[in-house]
Amino acid sequence: MRVRISLSLLLCIIAMYGVAQTRNVQFSYDHAGNRISRAIVLPAAAQSRRAPIDSTQTEVFTDIFAEYQLHVYPNPTHGELKIELRGFPEGVSYHLLIASMSGQVIISRNTTENPTVADLTECPAGIYIMRIQYKDYKKDFKIIRL
Repeated sequence: MRVRISLSLLLCIIAMYGVAQTRNVQFSYDHAGNRISRAIVLPAAAQSRRAPIDSTQTEVFTDIFAEYQLHVYPNPTHGELKIELRGFPEGVSYHLLIASMSGQVIISRNTTENPTVADLTECPAGIYIMRIQYKDYKKDFKIIRL
């Protein structure tokens, strides 16, 4: 009886592990063996939400914000971060806030520019939180400054 329960538990764990592994991480290396890029390959249903903006950028985060498509790239960044709201009405402002993990506000401004650029070149390397706010909608992103 114990063997049967142990075997059933083991099969359940193996089955859950297979379901949890629905995404794949692919790495690219240069000739010296250094990792130069990482790509997360999502299942076909999840890939339909991602839209390439600029193939030279390292990572594009795409999400729905209010009823608009929000694109944030590149992340990680070496300084300049682009924020684009596709379909957003021209001349309408939204609030952009970028703060350090300690809560220090780096950028806080209302902007009508679309796309807009957040300049983090003067900021030290680290993790920052970016918040986009429009009316009652808020969206937070983790930004990595290299």
